[in-house]
Amino acid sequence: MKINKNYPNTFGTQFVTLFPWSNKVSNSTSLTFEIVNASENETATIVIEYDIGLGHFNSMAELSKDLIHIPPNSYITHKFDTTMVMTRPFKDDRRSVISVGATRIFISSNLSVSIIECIFITRKNGDCFTGKGKKREKGKKKGIIVD
Repeated sequence: MKINKNYPNTFGTQFVTLFPWSNKVSNSTSLTFEIVNASENETATIVIEYDIGLGHFNSMAELSKDLIHIPPNSYITHKFDTTMVMTRPFKDDRRSVISVGATRIFISSNLSVSIIECIFITRKNGDCFTGKGKKREKGKKKGIIVD
């Protein structure tokens, strides 16, 4: 059997994804990443960074980065705080929030990993999918590349 090599690579060191905003977001909404480290002997270090509304909301508070270590040949489930991903507090008034329509999430890793993203609006209605990874080019600085 010949393998078609023109398909997306599901392993990579850099990913950009988003969770779509919904009026139905509630406490039962679940946003997760399953992050797979297929390396047999190296620990993957993952950095997750959050968008600030495509720069439209300068008054929106930024979320801190998440740093995750995944042992060799294993995976973790990273659960997001739905309210913080879908809405953000103002910098000056943390009691008021802004709905964030473009909830982009940037993921970078020191090793190739695979990401399975899941969103469930209720306990029964949702979907899981994998993203296309991008490998960091040799000689390029570490950081996030957005295509």
